[in-house]
Amino acid sequence: MSTNQGRVTVDASPTKGLFVEMLTRDIRMAMAILDLVDNCIDGAIRIRGEAPLEGLTVQITFDQEHFIIGDNCGGIPLALATDYAFRFGRPSGAPSVRHSVGRFGVGMKRALFKLGRYFDVATTNINERYRITADVDEWMDLEEWTFPVLDIEHLTEAPPETDIGTTITVTQLTEEAKSWVGIPYNLTNLTREISRRHQYQIDNGISISLNGVTIPTSRLEFLTSDSPLLRPAYRAYEREGVHVRLVAGVGHSSPREAGWYVYCNGRMVLEGDRTRTTGWGEPGIMPRFHNQYARFRGAAFFDSADSTLLPWNTTKDGVDEGVPVFVEAYGLMLTVMEQVIRFLDAVDRDNENPEGSRPLMNLVDRTAKPASIVSLSRSENFTYQAPPPPPPVTERLISIQYQKPAWLVTAVRKSLSAGSARAAGEMTFDYYVDQENIDAS
Repeated sequence: MSTNQGRVTVDASPTKGLFVEMLTRDIRMAMAILDLVDNCIDGAIRIRGEAPLEGLTVQITFDQEHFIIGDNCGGIPLALATDYAFRFGRPSGAPSVRHSVGRFGVGMKRALFKLGRYFDVATTNINERYRITADVDEWMDLEEWTFPVLDIEHLTEAPPETDIGTTITVTQLTEEAKSWVGIPYNLTNLTREISRRHQYQIDNGISISLNGVTIPTSRLEFLTSDSPLLRPAYRAYEREGVHVRLVAGVGHSSPREAGWYVYCNGRMVLEGDRTRTTGWGEPGIMPRFHNQYARFRGAAFFDSADSTLLPWNTTKDGVDEGVPVFVEAYGLMLTVMEQVIRFLDAVDRDNENPEGSRPLMNLVDRTAKPASIVSLSRSENFTYQAPPPPPPVTERLISIQYQKPAWLVTAVRKSLSAGSARAAGEMTFDYYVDQENIDAS
């Protein structure tokens, strides 16, 4: 309690312990690590802009002793670190990376606190080299909210490009981190999460590895065909500083991969969503998802130079459904989605036909080929044309099977110059029909 000229106040300032606990409680370990990868991607975009990212790397090492993430993506300028990068939240006026995947200014700090009790950030850019270290338990006992900057070296010459980057080392891991990394499935799933959520940047050339293994890309593809026609809907428009692209079509049958994929500045925030968030089960309009729609694929891209305009939540693993740009997109998603659903209903009915008279099944299973989004042409609506049915079978056929000694079959084949035992059988049958003048009438 304090007094000021007769006025009595109470101290309502937060404690660091409460702040750190609340900051880390509701984020999964994999998503915290993805926040650190996001920072590396932002560094890559900072130095390359819209150019390809070949030659840039992100290397992650994670075991029960330490967590390390290092990159060669340009380093953190000292002024950015001292004034903005380690602030809890993004101050107004903070410089931003155009088309960045960073958003709220809490990702790096939240991840470090989630992982361990001691961290060391060593970075080199074209102008300086320095380190920032912290013992979290000691820091939490201090009133100051600052971190010391150590070993500052102002460079007179730009270092080699391979030396320009940042390495973050976390030790004294939390019990949660030790337990998490001790389960092999978690690292497997982390690989998949990085592959999925940063597929755009990996396709663009950046290399990301986990414990020495390069993470492959996982590309979202749509089935297309020119003749007969099968073409996904592909709409694109601008709204208040956000470029929106909506694609809806079909892929191979997979209930796990079906649904909507939502991206903000190239970072996937929803993967294969099959909930009301993306329209499934919208009353009176759209059915709930079931395996009949296992071929459905939809993608919604939101891109903006100002990442604050994008419809993602604070952990970047979901959308903020109330953002106006998403509200408008939702209505258009329902429109193109309905077209694809009608087609899949027709495919389901087609599957009930006898074998040989399933033109739509033949279209999606045999004729159409997968294509990446970058190769698709614009189309307002999902369109398709059923291939012509096969000619009717006018005769009923019966198979004839019999066995004869191998040496005798071989001799007959040589006599007839037949390429197989089956061909020899057919030729001897035709020979008998011809010699006996057998007439079907």
